[in-house]
Formats: sequence, C-alpha cells, structure tokens
Amino acid sequence: MAMGELKAFVRFRGVTVVLLSLIIPTAVFAERLSTVVYDENFESSQLGPYAASQLSKQAVSKKHHGKISGSAIAKFMSLFPHQGFDEIDIDSYNAQSKIDLEYIRDFIVLHYKVTDRDDSEFWRYCQNMKVSDRLQAKMDLYQTNGRIFRQDNELFNETSWLAVMHGQGLTTSGYHPLVDILPEDEVVHRLEHIHSVIQKSVEVMPMHKDFIKKHCQA
Repeated sequence: MAMGELKAFVRFRGVTVVLLSLIIPTAVFAERLSTVVYDENFESSQLGPYAASQLSKQAVSKKHHGKISGSAIAKFMSLFPHQGFDEIDIDSYNAQSKIDLEYIRDFIVLHYKVTDRDDSEFWRYCQNMKVSDRLQAKMDLYQTNGRIFRQDNELFNETSWLAVMHGQGLTTSGYHPLVDILPEDEVVHRLEHIHSVIQKSVEVMPMHKDFIKKHCQA
C-alpha cells in the first residue's frame, strides 16, 4: 500500500463500505473520513418507517454526527495497518462500531420514548413504541433505584444518560442508601460550589453574538 493513500474495505452486515482518503493533518482527515453505516433493518424492526424517518432527520444526522464519526475515526486510527489489512482488524473495527452505533441509537431513541407530548401521530407513536431490550433494561434499572451504569465504554456516560432520563421526567422509586451519608447541607454546599464555578466561567465568556461577530461573521 502506498504511504500517500489509505484504503480500507469495511464489511458491515454484508454491506461493503469503501473509505478512501489521503493521509493529511488530523483535523482535515477527521472531516473527510466521516462515513457512518446505519443498520438497514433498524427502521422496520425498532421504530417503524414513519417514526424512524423522523428520528433520522431530527437527531442522527445533526446532533450526534460529530460524536459518531469521531469515535469511528479514533477506532480506525488505533487499528491503522502498517501494510495491508488483516481480517481480525476489520472484524474488530466492525464489532466495536456496531456496539457504538447500537448504544447511540438507544440514547437517541430515549429522547423520544420518554416524552409527555401527545399532540401528533409521531409523538403518540414514540410513547408506545417498543425499544431494544438493552434500552428497556437501562430505563428499568434507573426507575427502580436511580442506578445508571456505563457499559462497553459507550460514548455517552452516566451524566448524559441521567440528563435525559431525569430531564424527560423519568422518575425513580428509590435511591442508593449511601446518599443518606452526606448531610443535606453538605449536598447544598457542593451544588452551590458547582454553580459558582459555572457562573464565573460564564462571566468571562463573550456573548454568542459578539463571538460570531469577531470570529465568524458572514
């Protein structure tokens, strides 16, 4: 393989994807090598065609594209061959990417499943749609005693899952008994400290419109 060229043939669920790019600085490389492979069976098996098309338009292509492609590139670079391509490298990349995509899918679906909106066919469908066993288990675990575990080094950590579950109104029936060890005033003190750190950071940051005017005005 010529050093000036990178060719990878990645097989994913019977589909061959060809990634072709020049070896260039990381920032540009990351921009060009941003191919994402989606499960062709997900639309019918997990959501149904109508809801799946809406989720794809509203969430996958915009909000999480950078996180997906960044992880894919990091894994690809860690398996970057010095010469030729070994089947075990290809299989490892695909297996890890498949796990990542499934967790990302569940994280996105959670935003729509846990909702109190019922003002359209789309939202009513989301409320009643069947989710993956893994996502259902995460929701059940949280609803019992507020527990969240990060599995398989997934992209979204416990804080991200908590933000969605709690923010969307998913409630718990209990909590871990170790919570009672800290006095309530100590909890308040720690939260106030976090708030002050954030507030100080905000105070030295420019307004959004000022930043745009200075750095990227059209």
